[in-house]
Amino acid sequence: MKSCREKLRGILRYERLYGPWRIFLPSRSRTRFANLPFENFDGIISGSDSGLPLHSAAALQHIPVALIDYGEWNPPFQNMIQVRCNNEEIGEMGAEYLLELGMKHFAFVEQTFEVNWSVIRRLAFEKRIAREGLDCSVFSRYSASGRDSREDTESLKRWLQKLPRPTGIMTANDTRAVQVLYACHEAGLEVPQEIALLGVDDDEMLCQMCDPSLSSLLLDCEYGGFLAAEWLDKRMRGKSPPPETPTYQTLRVCERRSTSIHYKLDPFIVEVKEFIEENAWQGISVADVVAHSHASRSTLERAFRQAYHCTLLEKIQRVRFERVCRFLLETDLTVAEIASLCGFRSVSALSFQFKKRFGKTTGEFRKNRR
Repeated sequence: MKSCREKLRGILRYERLYGPWRIFLPSRSRTRFANLPFENFDGIISGSDSGLPLHSAAALQHIPVALIDYGEWNPPFQNMIQVRCNNEEIGEMGAEYLLELGMKHFAFVEQTFEVNWSVIRRLAFEKRIAREGLDCSVFSRYSASGRDSREDTESLKRWLQKLPRPTGIMTANDTRAVQVLYACHEAGLEVPQEIALLGVDDDEMLCQMCDPSLSSLLLDCEYGGFLAAEWLDKRMRGKSPPPETPTYQTLRVCERRSTSIHYKLDPFIVEVKEFIEENAWQGISVADVVAHSHASRSTLERAFRQAYHCTLLEKIQRVRFERVCRFLLETDLTVAEIASLCGFRSVSALSFQFKKRFGKTTGEFRKNRR
């Protein structure tokens, strides 16, 4: 699973920087977790699906443990710390993306078994959709085994066939999205013409194998692993746990064919959106967009808001900050160079707006993610 591999990569990156550690990676097929010699470990990092018997292992009460995306609300022992992805952000970002596609109908498909992170993503998705005065349909039929089944697929098909057309659907993760995609095929529903489908995790191999290829939200799982290793290291050195649960973020939407439905919109408005995406980093203003469109500002603002559920200024800023974040993460450019390349008048303007938008400075953002 991609998210697990990325988290492990983050753990190993921390170890290379601040180790050395002697790391033991148990294999489920060969090791019974109940028989592990916990007393020989200085610390443990456990994922939500690792099978580690947290409630039954009394030895864990005395060993620092870092949990990544643990399924329960609270860890069983006080010495345990949690690192989570920002599930509220995931749900809201998925809703924002589908709203920008111009969708009018929305739905969310939860995981096959009831877990907190799926519920949180769904609630945040519903909340963002509701802010636009729109409704959201939910599929949350849980199977006893927690796995996909023929019965689950049949229920999905019946539910999908009742949805209005077109509907934008977000799923709890990519695996669930693939199940929805197969159900759409069996139900005779066209993707993306009738169902625009968005997953979470951006498991690239899985997404590319789908027909059509699957759009997905890319999470910063590597940083999640890095955070878990960092806080475990602090706890092993006797430092206090973090005052708040450390979280890692969503990086961006990786757009593929399962959401390619722009042709449903007015070509004039689509062209305005493309103009913004191609030129926002050059420092254009709303006035420049209006001049390019040859329409009145009030008419353009109203049509754009109706199509994409955001204002022209919000779209310009979103494109600029996506470019800023990519430069911070993927290059060694200075903040002054990034400000110039992304359409900001000055370093101070970028720094002020970045801190206001993300709650941290550009330096903090770059240091944490790298």
